[in-house]
Amino acid sequence: MEIFRRNNVCFIAINNGIDSQDPNTLEFAPFINIMSEWYARDISKKVKTGIKTKGASGKPVATEAPYGYIKDPNNKDFWIVDKEAAEVVKLIFTLFMEGKNRNQIATYLKDKEILTPTFYMKQQDRGTAKSRTLNEENRYNWNKATLTRILQRQEYCGDIVNFKTEKHYKDKRNHYVDKDKWQITSDVHEPIIDRATYENVQRILKNAPVKRPNGYGEIHPLSGLMYCKDCGTKMHIRTIHKNGKVQHVTYSVNMPKEKPNTLNATLPTALMLMM
Repeated sequence: MEIFRRNNVCFIAINNGIDSQDPNTLEFAPFINIMSEWYARDISKKVKTGIKTKGASGKPVATEAPYGYIKDPNNKDFWIVDKEAAEVVKLIFTLFMEGKNRNQIATYLKDKEILTPTFYMKQQDRGTAKSRTLNEENRYNWNKATLTRILQRQEYCGDIVNFKTEKHYKDKRNHYVDKDKWQITSDVHEPIIDRATYENVQRILKNAPVKRPNGYGEIHPLSGLMYCKDCGTKMHIRTIHKNGKVQHVTYSVNMPKEKPNTLNATLPTALMLMM
């Protein structure tokens, strides 16, 4: 109230019977302020408790489904696959497993004129993107950060992941918390990416040794055993399919541009290099 008086502002609260220009009503203002603050905090605690309970039950607490899913029109707490966006998610994982880095994938998607998630959501009139003003020149401008978020999303395995962030008591902003504090409920909705592929992608992102499964979901017996005879670099496996069958397997290494003699051998040649 003192601030109102100093700035010659008349504050009137009809429900509480307060008038900043009436000294008789100002005596109760501090008590009303205390009660109002207590009430707001009490409501906040109840809302948080409700969200915690919902999240613990395996229901998503996010306001919007991630790119690749939409909310079920008949059940807002259940996600169903958005076929168009899901195909893009599958493409991103496939390209990454084939050895392309995130910058190369971003260039590929831009060349194919595939909308970024934000522009796609705006086109679908969904989420916060629908009310945002976007620069149309960026509609195909995929970037490494966006692709990293997609590649790391465990929800694409069919899981619900809640409470990845929490509000810090100092700055009141949301901060990411350690994974062991997440609330994860497995196999809730239809997966877009199989779990083995997802786990291999996480190993690649962490620069850990990777054993890629072949077309039948099994670990290839030569995974992790092939090295380039010229540079000693571990070779990457790629299984080529045709008509649903394995046509051939390629082992290769990525060499710097100044070393153009990149080895790219089919399986028989690679086997000879092992011996």
